[in-house]
Amino acid sequence: RPYLSRIRHAAVDRYLFVGELMRDAAVRSHGVPRARTRVIPNIVRAAQLRRPKTEDAAHTLGLVGIVPQVKRLDRAVTVIESLVAQDPRWSLRIKGRRPEDYAWMLKREDEMAWYRDCYRRIEQVNETAGREAVVFDPHGDDMAEWFQGIGYALSVSDLESFHLTLPDGAASGAVPVSLAWPGADRIYPREWLVADLQQMARRIEELQADEQQRTQLIARAGAFVDARMDEAVVHCALDRALMSEEIAR
Repeated sequence: RPYLSRIRHAAVDRYLFVGELMRDAAVRSHGVPRARTRVIPNIVRAAQLRRPKTEDAAHTLGLVGIVPQVKRLDRAVTVIESLVAQDPRWSLRIKGRRPEDYAWMLKREDEMAWYRDCYRRIEQVNETAGREAVVFDPHGDDMAEWFQGIGYALSVSDLESFHLTLPDGAASGAVPVSLAWPGADRIYPREWLVADLQQMARRIEELQADEQQRTQLIARAGAFVDARMDEAVVHCALDRALMSEEIAR
C-alpha cells in the first residue's frame, strides 16, 4: 500500500520484513533505505507443533486459509482431484474461515461465483471418492491439534509474503509442498517447491510410495525450521535488530 512511501524514513531506525521479496518491493517501490532493513522470518512454535500424527494423516493434504481468491482454492481442488482419481483414500482438509463468513467478500459477486464453482468441483471429488474427501475445518487456535491429522502441507497461492502453513507443517512432521510463488525460493528449500500442479500431485504420490525418501525429507524440513524459524531463534534475531549498535540515538 502507498502509506509506506509517505513515511519519513530518517525517523525510522529499522524496517523488518519476513521475506526478501517484500524487502525488495519496499526498497524499490517505496523508497525504504536498504541499509535500514533486515529480513527476519515469522515465528514458528515448533515445540508445540511436534506431536504424533494420526493414522489418517498419511493420505491427508492440509490447506490453511482460502480467502481471498489469490489463495487459489481451485488449485488445491485440482491436486486432490488428481490424487483421488488414482487412490480414493486421499483427503484434503481446509482450515479457516470461508468467503461467505466475511461481509466484505459477499460484496464481490464475481469472486463469490468463483468460489461456488470450486464448491461444485469439491462435491464431484466427494462423489468420486464415495465419501467426504474434502473437509472444511473451522477457524480456531487449535493448529497444533489440526496438524496432527495432516501429512502434506500445501501452499498454492498466487503470492505470499511468507505462508506459515509450510514451516508450521514441516515442524509438525508433515511434508511441505508448495508452488514456487514469487520469492518462495528465497525463504524455503528448493525441495519444498514445485513448478505446477501436475508436478505437485506427482511429487506427493512419489513421496507417499517411498517411505525412506519421505522420512528423510521430513527430517530435513524440520531441522530447517528449527534452525531458522523456531521462536527462540527469531526472538534472538529481533533482539539483535532492536539492540544493534547501528541504531544511534
